[in-house]
Amino acid sequence: MADPVTLAGVGMAASAGGGILGAFGAESSASSSAAMYNYKAGLALMNQNINKQNASWATQSGGINAMEAGLKAGQELGLTKAVAGASGFDVNSGSATTVRKDQVAATEFDQNVIRFDAAKTAYGYEAKAAGDEAEANLDFMAASNAKKAGDINAFSSILGSASSVASKWTQGNMSGIFSGSDSGSGGGLGK
Repeated sequence: MADPVTLAGVGMAASAGGGILGAFGAESSASSSAAMYNYKAGLALMNQNINKQNASWATQSGGINAMEAGLKAGQELGLTKAVAGASGFDVNSGSATTVRKDQVAATEFDQNVIRFDAAKTAYGYEAKAAGDEAEANLDFMAASNAKKAGDINAFSSILGSASSVASKWTQGNMSGIFSGSDSGSGGGLGK
C-alpha cells in the first residue's frame, strides 16, 4: 500500500497540474475563438468594400445610361426636325415646336428614371455595406470578449486548483499525514 504522504502529495500535484492545464486550455480556446471572429470580421470588411464599389459602379452606370438616352433622344429630335423641314413645315413655330418640347420632356423623364433606378441600386449596395461594417464591428467585439473570457477562465482554473491544493493540504495536515505523530499541530512535511 502506498504511503499516505505520497498519496496526498500526488493528489495535490494532480490538482495543481489540472489547474495549469485547464488554464492553458482556456487560453488556447479563447485564442481560437478570437481568431475565428477576427477572420469573420475581415470577411465582412471585404464585403463592405465590394458593396461600396458596386454602389459606385451602379451610380456611374446610371449616369452613362442616362447620357446615352439623352444622346439617342437628341438624334431623334434632330431627325424629327429634319423630316418636318423636308415636308415643308415651319419647324420653328406651331405644333413642330410643341412636338420637340414634348420629346425633350419625355427624354428628361426617361433620364431621371434611369438615374433613379441607378440610385436605388446604389442605395441597396450602400445599405449592405453598412450592414457588413456593423457585422465586422460585432465580430471584432466578439473576438475581444472571447479573449477576455479565456483570461477569466484561465485565472478561474488556476484559482480553483490552488483552492483544491490548499484544501488537500489542510485535510492532510488535520489528519496528521504531514505532521507525523503530532496530529493537528500544523507541522510540515519535514516533521
